[in-house]
Amino acid sequence: MLEKLLSILKDHPLFNDVSEDYLKTKLQTDSFSLKEFKSHTVAYSSKTDSVCVGVILTGKVHVLANNGQDGTLLKKMNSGDIFGIANLYADHEPFPSKIITEASAKIAFIDGDKFKEIIEGDPTLLKNYLTYLTQKIIYLNKKVATFSADSSEKKLAIYIGENVKNGIFSPPCSMTQVAALLGMGRASLYRAIDCLRQHGIIEDQDDNSYLVNADKLRSFNK
Repeated sequence: MLEKLLSILKDHPLFNDVSEDYLKTKLQTDSFSLKEFKSHTVAYSSKTDSVCVGVILTGKVHVLANNGQDGTLLKKMNSGDIFGIANLYADHEPFPSKIITEASAKIAFIDGDKFKEIIEGDPTLLKNYLTYLTQKIIYLNKKVATFSADSSEKKLAIYIGENVKNGIFSPPCSMTQVAALLGMGRASLYRAIDCLRQHGIIEDQDDNSYLVNADKLRSFNK
């Protein structure tokens, strides 16, 4: 599993241009713990005792907000993804979300202090980490813009702009979860969808995706 872990880290954007030899010297079999989880199991949360970085070796997980018993789905992560990076220097602040397996999964957990030692020992990796955090701040600023928009239509339009790919918007979760994520009811969400349809911003492609007119979306979001 060490080779698998090194391969994933080497291909992750955080480790761009970082020497593979450096990683090999820093990561040995005693530098991480391997855990296997059944489906629908909490793998990491604010209740986890130690601060760790999780590397998903196999399987898929859901990242949920800590806003209730079930939580709102924030995103999905697959084999090769990493979680817990942004929380490393948070002075023991609890992990802000909850990681739940979608199916059975194997995850390598690297101790937080060990991961900080790895980051701080290589200038390129440290620069990559600062870039990662900057991108996180920009992403969160966009989220603030979404939640502070003055109408349901604006909130939805901003959300679509953040999640459109190749001219198509496919909600990453159910409409109930999208509504909860945007802080509105299902009825308000569907009214917002109808409004964007009427403005020619979106057009139904199938039951769960929409064609997006990028120019009209940009104009609407100004």
